[in-house]
Amino acid sequence: MDNQHACNLKYFKEISQGNIFEIYLKDICKYAYGVVVAGEINGSKDEEILIGYLNKFSSTELPINEIFQIIKEKQFLFIANTGITGIKKRKWRFVCNYPDKVFSDEELRQIPYKVYFIDKYYKSVGDSVKEILECEIISKEEADGIPNPLGIVGEEEIENLLIEKFKNTI
Repeated sequence: MDNQHACNLKYFKEISQGNIFEIYLKDICKYAYGVVVAGEINGSKDEEILIGYLNKFSSTELPINEIFQIIKEKQFLFIANTGITGIKKRKWRFVCNYPDKVFSDEELRQIPYKVYFIDKYYKSVGDSVKEILECEIISKEEADGIPNPLGIVGEEEIENLLIEKFKNTI
């Protein structure tokens, strides 16, 4: 058995930068992919996990070189602080590791996040889990230009966001 298949058989306990996961969206019969761009979970660390979701949907599994090229070009639909249940329970399949750092620390500090709460849009820059009341209030127009959700987003909501993004492209 090769290493990739051995990795796929275990309960996924450790998550680190560069991990790539395949997400099968059964409602639309498409594959989507995410790469961990920040954060780590292992025996000694339990950090927030930021995942960049690739701007590519496919009817078949993508070859690794194509996934790497999309990551290298930073073609992301959105970046989200993501809950890890889908990863830990292997609902999202581990593919391989991207060998390079996707974003520098400075680039991570520049990523904007938004949320809609009680009839207002709020923005945080560089902090994906900032308290809403500490965020800047922004216009709907500005919010429409920010694809990244504020807060920790669970696997089902991520899948719903991906399906919505796909449906907006057809």
